[in-house]
Amino acid sequence: MARNQFPTRPSLLVTMVCFLILLALAGAHAGAKGPSSLDKDAVRTLTGGSLEDQQRLAKQLARSGEAPEAFAMLLEAISILEEQWQQAAGSRDAQSRKLFAVYKRYYGNETSASPPSRIAEQYQALKDQSKELNAALGDREAALEHFIDAGRRLCSETDEELAAKGIGEAVKEALGKADASCHSRILDAVTGIPALALGPTLVELTLDDGHEAGRDPRISALRCMTRVPDATWIDGVSSLVNDADPYVRRALYDLAAAVETAPAVDLLLSQLDKETGVPAREIVDHLVHLTGRTDLGTTAARWRDWWQGVRSNWSSRRSRRAVGSRPRADWRYFGLDLDSKRVIFVVDTSLSMERGVQYRQIVPGVATPPDLGEIKRDIAERELNKAIDSLAEDATFNVIIYKTTFLALSDELLPATASNREKAKSWFRKQKPSGNTNISGPLLEAIAMTRPGRRPEDTRIADTIVFMSDGLPTCGPIKYEEDILAEIERLNRYGQIVVHTVHLGLEGKSSFMEDLARATGGQFVHHR
Repeated sequence: MARNQFPTRPSLLVTMVCFLILLALAGAHAGAKGPSSLDKDAVRTLTGGSLEDQQRLAKQLARSGEAPEAFAMLLEAISILEEQWQQAAGSRDAQSRKLFAVYKRYYGNETSASPPSRIAEQYQALKDQSKELNAALGDREAALEHFIDAGRRLCSETDEELAAKGIGEAVKEALGKADASCHSRILDAVTGIPALALGPTLVELTLDDGHEAGRDPRISALRCMTRVPDATWIDGVSSLVNDADPYVRRALYDLAAAVETAPAVDLLLSQLDKETGVPAREIVDHLVHLTGRTDLGTTAARWRDWWQGVRSNWSSRRSRRAVGSRPRADWRYFGLDLDSKRVIFVVDTSLSMERGVQYRQIVPGVATPPDLGEIKRDIAERELNKAIDSLAEDATFNVIIYKTTFLALSDELLPATASNREKAKSWFRKQKPSGNTNISGPLLEAIAMTRPGRRPEDTRIADTIVFMSDGLPTCGPIKYEEDILAEIERLNRYGQIVVHTVHLGLEGKSSFMEDLARATGGQFVHHR
């Protein structure tokens, strides 16, 4: 019986040899099946497959020697995946709104009564569906990143002549065929394309202030130009200094700094006394890096006087990478020196803000006295009032408070007039700590206020968010820190919104707040 149950050693050897032969044949077949044998239908099939299938296709296209054909297929895959991603994002957002509505109504702090069992079951079902939709959205995002990385590798590994004749045409064709909402993703994949093959198309995109997809494709085009800058592009896009969107202007200044020519410096200097806050700070940084001059401060007149004497014989000194003086901080918040003139304060008013700043749980169930140290709510109000009072007269601002729900002082940024400052301080004074900690809701609302569609005037588009919390998220449309961070990074891909963060007290962990500030170019402080 033993001989019948187990194969003999020769049988095992024959089996292994046959398996190796089949494996070799399969590998040879896969190697023969390069991108040239994959048509658009095959690409569509694979982009609807598993994440592993998509990653394998992206790597296959990136290794291809047939760059133009491979690139056309790669961009087709990006367009398909972006459409799928947008559908998944729409479903996820709709589901999040349903979930939060149920939470707000039945699980908020307003009542201590337990919800009916049918409501609890509905809430749990919505949570499960949201988890599935988030997973699907994550897969789409991961697949897109694979193809975008593959595109960048093709750009960097392909010689300039081939890129100019082949890849440039493939990109223009893809932009012409794809939905406008896909243009940003396509351009993300070609940020390393050399030569001028795509130059006119990019210039045309940057000037299209009526683009169906808003600012994102315009900023993507400017970034694409910045990666491989050419001096001839400055004249074509210089009119963007008058663009109403400050984020587009900031991308233009990045391009000017990358070009490193006298006309580019002219452009930066022409804007130094017209910009304020974050854009002004970035212009000074660019000028310092280009010239190596750290002694000219932030005054446009001093820079222009120096520039007139050296312009004719000037060459870039970027290699010094000197760190210059930035514009004077306009105001302070929890010790942070901040210079924005278009800011949104997002302030925690959850129930834990009633505790002392030194309160913490040493071990589960054992805590320090709740009134140990100054009450966090009082600290938050004092720091907010100081910041509001120190805002420049030409600044605009808004305040959002959050607990289980969140509430904004205004639907838009308000001018920092004396009456609006007093209105904001009086409004915040009336907000009493209660409920849980909904971090994602107010942050996403604040980011929405930075979009130009909300209000076209320049001063009504925020460029900075100051976010204060004493703990970790416990509720909201997106509950977990890593998911919140991923969503904000996605929304901030083109906007360059700066988020400064303040962790108040000893509860929770600082890592999320630190990561959020780092990911958005902001500052972090732990006040305890």
